[in-house]
Amino acid sequence: MTATTSVAPAIADFAARVRRSLDDLPVDEIEDLTEGLEADLTEKALDEDLGDPEEYAIELRSAAGLPARSTKARAGWSLANVRRWRAAAATRIRNHAVGAQLLDFAIALRPGWWILRGWAVFQVAYLVAGGRGIVSLLPDTPVRWVVFAALAIVSVQWGRGRWLPRRLSVAKLAVSALALLALPFLMVAAADSAARAYAASASPAPETSPAGLAHDGGSITNIFAYDANGEPIARVQLFDQNGKPLSTKLPGEDFITSSDTTALVPSESVTSGNGWNVFPLESVPVTAIDTMTGRPAPNTTTRPVMPPFARVQALLGTAKIGNGSGAAPTPSATPTPAGSPTPVPTP
Repeated sequence: MTATTSVAPAIADFAARVRRSLDDLPVDEIEDLTEGLEADLTEKALDEDLGDPEEYAIELRSAAGLPARSTKARAGWSLANVRRWRAAAATRIRNHAVGAQLLDFAIALRPGWWILRGWAVFQVAYLVAGGRGIVSLLPDTPVRWVVFAALAIVSVQWGRGRWLPRRLSVAKLAVSALALLALPFLMVAAADSAARAYAASASPAPETSPAGLAHDGGSITNIFAYDANGEPIARVQLFDQNGKPLSTKLPGEDFITSSDTTALVPSESVTSGNGWNVFPLESVPVTAIDTMTGRPAPNTTTRPVMPPFARVQALLGTAKIGNGSGAAPTPSATPTPAGSPTPVPTP
């Protein structure tokens, strides 16, 4: 008795909705179709779910041989009308052999659509949550994988008619419509992101030049200068075109390792004692480097580094004129025997 009393309001509401779905029929036909409806519903509710009242009304019409409800009776985008339109469209399609085959094929693809719907909802939710306009084919973090999997499972269950309270049937249609409208844009954005990622991975990494001074890809540790006569010059200060001192020391290093036993250190001839641009650099034993300061210990004697050549080829000389322009002098003629008027320049 308790169970019957608790289900009675739901049955009464269900029966009222069934009668509203039949209100396009004459009153006497409605009474004939719904005679004993509450008792039948009460008995059915004890064993199974009552289902949808509009579908129940359609079954009553079909059992009585009555035509389907006219869409003019209740126009609008109600869930019942959408279902009726869908059923009518499916019936018309199946009247043709090719249409029936295409419809069966589309029905076989429904699980794929359910997954795609979950993917579209995931992408839209990610963009709304601040995805910076990036759409990827697959989630790129474990958390996003979990969210996508949850949405895909819910979408599949909705497609199977599970996990969907009847009051949310309209929400299912809205979500499906949103996913269908967003899919073309999401697919284009995902393809663009995939193309950009492929281009970035296929592009060779830019070659990085060594830090400090370099030549032919190798680091320069010391510089030796020679004068116009080919003699080595000691203590030459070098600067670049902006007046910045040239240094062969790497950033963050305190000295330059020349070999396993020696290290190059800056010249002490400058005011700061940090003359890394005074060449050639001199060396000290590695054991003389203070590990705390990175500089040679006090009273450490530096040793000159032998240049690669004791002497190089002298430059071609040019005599200087009064203004110091370095222009070559005009050749002068030397006396020649008679009959040879052509002057001969002296070297």
